[in-house]
Amino acid sequence: MTRYLRSIMLAALTAGLMVAACGPKVVRGQPPFAQVNALRLDGTALQLELGLRNINDEPMEVQYLQLTLTVQETELTAHEGPLTAIISANGKETLSLRLPASETGRRLLAALEDGAHTNLPYQLRGSLQTAGDSELPFQSNGRLYPVPGRSGQFR
Repeated sequence: MTRYLRSIMLAALTAGLMVAACGPKVVRGQPPFAQVNALRLDGTALQLELGLRNINDEPMEVQYLQLTLTVQETELTAHEGPLTAIISANGKETLSLRLPASETGRRLLAALEDGAHTNLPYQLRGSLQTAGDSELPFQSNGRLYPVPGRSGQFR
């Protein structure tokens, strides 16, 4: 009888461990999804609205940001420095950055606005340093379009 009970208890324990292994997994330390939400050219400066989506199950405390934005394989702008932001767990945040624009990049945006192109391909690359995590790299590709009726604005 005791051998039978031990077998049943062992089977129940094994089944319990298997069910526990199938439970939800906490996502941690994953890089954010990044995108250009909007871009505004103001003289020689750019106002970049950088969209970040935290796919982790914990808040992301950003302490440092490095990024490079290129259009048609030409560097438009770059940034590297401290930045303080908290992105809630599974949440989204838009960071507003005022950055210098390269002369060649400004000419490409002006040509886009003047109708020489219908859109410009962009590539956004960078990384975040967060509290408690190592460097989290991100990358996205997309296309910039002029905003109708709004001079110097792109999305």
